[in-house]
Amino acid sequence: MADSSPHPAATANPAATVSTAPGSTMTNTGEGSNAKPANSGASVHQPALYRSAYLHNPEPPYPERSRELGEQGRVILQVRVSAEGRALQVEVIGHSHSRRLDEAARQAVADWRFIPARQDGVAIESSLQVPITFSLQAP
Repeated sequence: MADSSPHPAATANPAATVSTAPGSTMTNTGEGSNAKPANSGASVHQPALYRSAYLHNPEPPYPERSRELGEQGRVILQVRVSAEGRALQVEVIGHSHSRRLDEAARQAVADWRFIPARQDGVAIESSLQVPITFSLQAP
């Protein structure tokens, strides 16, 4: 049976050497939420987003030493987003095999702004995964 729940898509803005992958995932933690469940039992949930053009989230800088050593990789970050759209916590959950790349991604995303998740029209705290790819080859 096919899943009929909505799957909102974020718009991508990949860079030549560092990019965010189009398939982000979101998990609602419900922490710090003032949202109240709808009496009908049908709750409308919209996940947090980070790739809208007007958010102007800069791509993480490619560490110069990593570039010199030819280090490449993909970092997966778990980001806890406040109801105000700020990163409350950024944790590396998928390592690139380079501490420099992992830390560059973590630091950059910690300063990003997000469109917060919404539950029944109310902004709530939530978590989402942000993939960052460091590649020395042009896309």
